[in-house]
Amino acid sequence: EQPKQQQPKQNFFLENQFEPIHSSAGCLVLSSDAEKIRGKDGVGRGFTAAYSEAVSFEVMHRLYKAKLLLTEDQVIYDKAGSKMIDYTCIIFQSKVGVSVTRAWSPQIEFTVDECISLLTKKLNGINESRLCVSAQSKWDKQIIHVWVPSFQIANNISQAFSLIHKSEMPSTVLVVSVALFTCQLEYSFIFGR
Repeated sequence: EQPKQQQPKQNFFLENQFEPIHSSAGCLVLSSDAEKIRGKDGVGRGFTAAYSEAVSFEVMHRLYKAKLLLTEDQVIYDKAGSKMIDYTCIIFQSKVGVSVTRAWSPQIEFTVDECISLLTKKLNGINESRLCVSAQSKWDKQIIHVWVPSFQIANNISQAFSLIHKSEMPSTVLVVSVALFTCQLEYSFIFGR
């Protein structure tokens, strides 16, 4: 009998559009789970990081019926000082670890090469956190959720994702949210400073 070939792990790219009615974070209506993420007292998180993570969960909740399992500070790791995941949730009966990032900076033009660099950094971080997480906090699949301010950067992220070797992305889904703000980006609650 011949050995069965393993199916290659599938990696998916999903894109959505986020158009806030107001640029003020105070006008957002978040689910209670998104509020837990926003309100947590994480190390090194600024205002916009807290909102980008909370609104990330809100997108996952509204689009994919995600249910929050653990916030960043609730995930337990076996190795101190390892990279950390932003939150874990259940989506379609799978435990999912989510790492959130933003592809925007006034100093950087997010070309395909810059996007490869960003995704590689995030993939290394999420893979390290997956290896170091304790059994009770472990997830089955992982999502890198990237906030972008334009369809051009979303296209560059998509091209970068297709160029990264698939072995670096075990069970990884890339979700790109194009956030179209009417204010200048540096004043928005996701991209601001």
